[in-house]
Amino acid sequence: MVAAAPAGVVAVVFSALFVHTYRGWTDVTVDFGRELYVAWRIASGDVLYRDIAWFSGPLSAQLNGLVFRVCGASLTALIVWNTALAILTFGLAYTLIARHTSRGIASVVTSVAVTIFAFGQHAGIGNYNHVTPYSHEAVHGTLLGALALLALHGARNERRGRTGRAGLAVLAGLALAATFATKAEPFAAAASGAIAFVALQRGAERLRLAAGVLAGFSAGFGLALALLALQLPLPEALHGLLGAWPHIFNGGVTEAYFYKRLAGLDRPAVELRTTLAWTVAWLCALAPVPLAMRFVGARLPSRTVFSAALFGLAVAAGLFALDTQDVLNVGRPTALVLAVILLAQVRSALRAHGAPLQPLVERVSWSTFALVLLMKLGLKQTWIFYGFVHALPAFAISAAALLRCAAALDTHATPARRAPGQWWIAGLLVALACVHVRSLSLWMSYKVNEVGQGADRILADGRGDEVAAALAWIDENTAPDATVLVLPEGLSLNYWARRRSPTRYLGFMPTEIQMFGEGSLVRALEERPPDVVLLVQRFTSDYGVRFFGRDYGRELGAWIDERYSPVALFGAMPFTDARFGVLALRPR
Repeated sequence: MVAAAPAGVVAVVFSALFVHTYRGWTDVTVDFGRELYVAWRIASGDVLYRDIAWFSGPLSAQLNGLVFRVCGASLTALIVWNTALAILTFGLAYTLIARHTSRGIASVVTSVAVTIFAFGQHAGIGNYNHVTPYSHEAVHGTLLGALALLALHGARNERRGRTGRAGLAVLAGLALAATFATKAEPFAAAASGAIAFVALQRGAERLRLAAGVLAGFSAGFGLALALLALQLPLPEALHGLLGAWPHIFNGGVTEAYFYKRLAGLDRPAVELRTTLAWTVAWLCALAPVPLAMRFVGARLPSRTVFSAALFGLAVAAGLFALDTQDVLNVGRPTALVLAVILLAQVRSALRAHGAPLQPLVERVSWSTFALVLLMKLGLKQTWIFYGFVHALPAFAISAAALLRCAAALDTHATPARRAPGQWWIAGLLVALACVHVRSLSLWMSYKVNEVGQGADRILADGRGDEVAAALAWIDENTAPDATVLVLPEGLSLNYWARRRSPTRYLGFMPTEIQMFGEGSLVRALEERPPDVVLLVQRFTSDYGVRFFGRDYGRELGAWIDERYSPVALFGAMPFTDARFGVLALRPR
């Protein structure tokens, strides 16, 4: 009972935040509507890459389509599936931290990680959480990559027989192949972690592991390609399985303004100064750790009162110093901290006499995995937005390492007499969790409008009224088999209305226009003109342009203007100012 208490704390935190944020996870028009729409269309018989223009690997979309086939198309079905995966993700984090540190440290770090990463929203757009992620590929790929490393570590366990170890190496390769079928970033991270682990083995063991992983990866890749080839010509199946890799190598999309801004490459000096400032702030916050150990030492017969006071003081100081805006930048030093940890781990592994200890090699592979995963964030190392998945492993490793280091530096610490420094760091982490919950609660308080019905119901911000009105108009004024084109983004309306989009293209944002070419998008509309067009306000300054039809998508906008006339307006006129609105148009 006592041994299960630390894991029970994590479960309570997870459950409380799930209830607190219930149905408020997703954005009403941005990102996640694409995930719902694609799963619905696959469950209805559409073929990925042929009927749906998809620029990631096939695994996540096919899995979500399978969920809809089995359970019926509903948001609730994906909520249940994704919540189960989130429980697995954070449960795995707890187990791994406990293995390398202690259950107490695992409980603190994982509970804080849940508050920061599992359900977060810290800006007007949601979808940066594990229940309704902006991209299932990012979440699935990170989990699969971690499972691949876990299997690879098991393949080195001397207590298993030769057959069992060989099987786990092959299983690691299969998991890596599954990761490849999601998204480039998690695969690169998992492959780097696996390479680091194998490289630190000795002689024949290195070759055995490498051969097993390569065999598993080849088998998994071949199986995925064969399954896709059942529905597509082989060249198209191969292109689909490669996902975003061709776009990465040709540089067209990755050089776009959106990705440069996302990674902070549009203003590197500013981003580096911000990171430096927060690094100094964290060093100052951690300064009491060695001071507490230096001046207390073994002087107190019992440290309970002193440690509790340190914990309370750290929580109070953190809550006083941080406000809700600080959640945007408080995670800035993560990559630097993790790089220092990794260098120390590699140094220890290389200096070990004979073969390095297995736990140390495992830590090197986990740190490598986490650091490469962080590269998606570039110079903008934050725990929110894309950081909800890309920064999660790095946070867990860094926080656990700090707590473990605080105990290791205190020669007087025992299980009965915990290091005071640990309590100070734990207090800072709890303060961080409280600030993130405060920020999350603020954004959740705006979500008071219901959109969708029954199992598809969500809670939305002020935009929900206009979207609900537009959906009611579609239901009353279009046939069930009518096609509805939403520009530039808003497939959630297609999903809720259960109306197909007329083309295989899913979005008409600057990135999609650059990726597929505006001419191709216009030709697709000419071949299959929509029965209804919905223009949905989307302010796109993050992409370096403001309004659809004026600053980008001019050819598409002109095509619509020539052939369609407005028939209904819900809210403000789109693409005139920052106010939200939806404009419905029919053919002239």
